Amino acid sequence: MKTAFYASLLWIFAFCLLLADDGANAAQDKARIKAILERVRNGDAVAIDEASGLDATVAVPALQAFALRDTSDPDRTEKAREALKKVKGGAQYLERVIQARAAVKGLDIEVIHAFKTMSVLGTKEAIAATAPFLFDKTLLRSGMEDVADGTVDWLAARALGMMRLPDAPTSTRPDFYQEEDVQKWREWWLKNKARYAN
Repeated sequence: MKTAFYASLLWIFAFCLLLADDGANAAQDKARIKAILERVRNGDAVAIDEASGLDATVAVPALQAFALRDTSDPDRTEKAREALKKVKGGAQYLERVIQARAAVKGLDIEVIHAFKTMSVLGTKEAIAATAPFLFDKTLLRSGMEDVADGTVDWLAARALGMMRLPDAPTSTRPDFYQEEDVQKWREWWLKNKARYAN
């Protein structure tokens, strides 16, 4: 009986140590992530690569800053784009951002950046996550005089067009898609959907 009691105490003590260790590890992990993100913000090329191993909810927004900008440092931009492609679950994260932001029916920079980032990814997952938006006619109002309103399907078609897929439909004006251009992309997706299924 006494042995069972001491064994239980030993287990409780070990469990408490484990919890304390997990708390310490969590704090260390949080500090490590914060340090990586700070180095990414400062343009550290090694940190940009390290960020690709972080959770998509942290990595994608941090890497977008370099991957989407026109910069005088094309090497850093390319490095950020390559790192984005390595982020596990990046396309799914962006898909959730688009769904959440489009649901409020406002054209904001997050939706635009999410679609642009999908085009930068250009992966099978990014194509599969972007294409269903071709059927979303939600009007996104910009609320700004100098920024035109748009629809989700137009942004999706534009993102797919920017991926330069080998069998992609063509547009006469790629910067300003018409409804018939979006329809070509819908037809393309219905024909090629199985090819990009996970």
